[in-house]
Amino acid sequence: AVESGVAEKPITDWVAYETELLSRVGLMSHLTRRLHESAKLYPQRVVYAACENPAVLKAAAAARDQGMAYPIMLGEEREIRLLAKELDLSLDGISIVNYRAEEEKERRHRYARLYADQNWRRGGNHTEAQDKMFDPNYFGMMMVQTGEADAMITGIFSKHSQLANVALETVGLQEGTGHLATMHMVSLKNGPLFLADTLINHNLTAEALVDIAVMAYERAHCFGVKPVLALVGFSDFGADTDANSTVQAAKAVAILHEKYSHIPVDGEMRVSMALHADKRDQQYPHNKIKGQNANVLIFPRLSAANACYQLLREADDAEEVLGPIQMGLARPIYFVDQEATVSDILNLTAVAVLDSHACLI
Repeated sequence: AVESGVAEKPITDWVAYETELLSRVGLMSHLTRRLHESAKLYPQRVVYAACENPAVLKAAAAARDQGMAYPIMLGEEREIRLLAKELDLSLDGISIVNYRAEEEKERRHRYARLYADQNWRRGGNHTEAQDKMFDPNYFGMMMVQTGEADAMITGIFSKHSQLANVALETVGLQEGTGHLATMHMVSLKNGPLFLADTLINHNLTAEALVDIAVMAYERAHCFGVKPVLALVGFSDFGADTDANSTVQAAKAVAILHEKYSHIPVDGEMRVSMALHADKRDQQYPHNKIKGQNANVLIFPRLSAANACYQLLREADDAEEVLGPIQMGLARPIYFVDQEATVSDILNLTAVAVLDSHACLI
């Protein structure tokens, strides 16, 4: 339209124009736009597994086009190039690593030695480690562990429980952290809402809940919000002590109040109490987050957290769902949902890029 003279208004800032269009069609919330813009300031080498999937390939190409990442594709080059041709995607500026190829033999052996050294107390040996390096998840995560890549995106063809085990065996946990967990962010009309743990841990002990709450508090800070936490359940402040989940939540809250007094948190409480301070304060005026609506919900059961974020994803008033955002790993390894869209993968790429810069969101 510009070249033909049909467009009457000239476009001088194409980046701003693209952002405006995405905003109009509801594809990007304000928070997501800020994530993307921040990631462009610190482009990183991001490894993508499952590049035979069109959504993964499109997202990697988009990350390159936006200038937020230098993509590294794991897979057979011929297959990737054929798919890129079908999708009319350029692979310029994208590296392709065939981790099974003969030319990667030396690197597989090197990764296997390091992996075996890290896991020998768990029965790891060099022979078994060599076999593992023919798996894209092991190979890609070892790329990140050795510093030959900065972050990794995977999960389209793998179960989260399996990926969690691979991540723990390769990059391991962040120092001072006892758990790997995930968090989803739902962008609502009145602001972001964070939920944890949505994918990894099932029946949580008080100690695990404390660990996850502290990590969620720190992660939410990275998104530029003031975190207010609530441990949620089906009763309020000890009204039901028969269920183990409420007992563990109550213990966790006591530990948080004693050891992490800087974190605004209370519970256990129902979601309605967590999200409506006026209602909570009227009935329980001595609660520790008085006058504040919670924006970080910690669930003592994985099933509840997972169902809740999926329900919010389907709700008409949810502008966007971002996640799963990993918490606890020593390196930026991100698992996407198996039904992830191009937008989902691209958003997590932005988070992974910023994660490698120690929370500069």
